[in-house]
Amino acid sequence: DLESGFLLRKFCHEAAVFSIAFSQDGKSCWSGGYDMNLRQWECSTSRTLKSIHCDLEAQASSFSPNAQFLAVASKTFSLEFTVIIWNTKSYDKVQTLPHSGRVHAIDFNPSSSALVSSSSDGIRLWEVQTGKLVRTIQQNNIYACCFSSNSVLAYGGGNEQVAVAKS
Repeated sequence: DLESGFLLRKFCHEAAVFSIAFSQDGKSCWSGGYDMNLRQWECSTSRTLKSIHCDLEAQASSFSPNAQFLAVASKTFSLEFTVIIWNTKSYDKVQTLPHSGRVHAIDFNPSSSALVSSSSDGIRLWEVQTGKLVRTIQQNNIYACCFSSNSVLAYGGGNEQVAVAKS
């Protein structure tokens, strides 16, 4: 509770947590981190709804606005950097999107048809259903990215600037 400062719930992993994403309705959240597990939690009870051992560190995550997808930016121990899109009903991998550097942030556009990822190798805009790379913005060390409710893209990083672009 932000007003009182009292802890409402606690969700536990076996190692450091790097990523948390709430569902659009706020009833569940996913978390992931160094223990190589993605966990879905029921927010009202702290009960684990699903646990997936996935051999990757979850570095960042985002729920799609239509609640059909969970995107997870990951790093494997062999230093492969990807964004994996999971179906939130079947828990199947829908897409694996490659990067050549660590992915710092990811976000779905309002229609859930596109995903943006920011990393040390720039900004990438992906088509969710096909995994097709739609656009690349070459800029080093982009640490943050997000879509507005009208699909405007904002991103920023090590150059001490925030850029806004039409997606």
